[in-house]
Amino acid sequence: SNGRSGRMTEINTWVAGGYKVRVFDWIDGKNIYLHIEYYHPGASLSRPPAREKSFLLPLSEEPKIRNFLHSVVIGLMEMPDVQTAK
Repeated sequence: SNGRSGRMTEINTWVAGGYKVRVFDWIDGKNIYLHIEYYHPGASLSRPPAREKSFLLPLSEEPKIRNFLHSVVIGLMEMPDVQTAK
């Protein structure tokens, strides 16, 4: 157990603007892994996304991510690439 009474963070959803978002607990138990893929409007999902970024964020950010997912996604995707985990 990771000390969170078994409660796992798991989000797999679309966010307005063409963003496909996956969020889950990172293996270290201290961070959350956030993966965002951006698809142009009308683009085929069988093709790679136009842009994608991955982030490791502190577990303490989980309520903010869950409650303000759209704002978090837009904010992260508009940040310079130096912020990415890749």
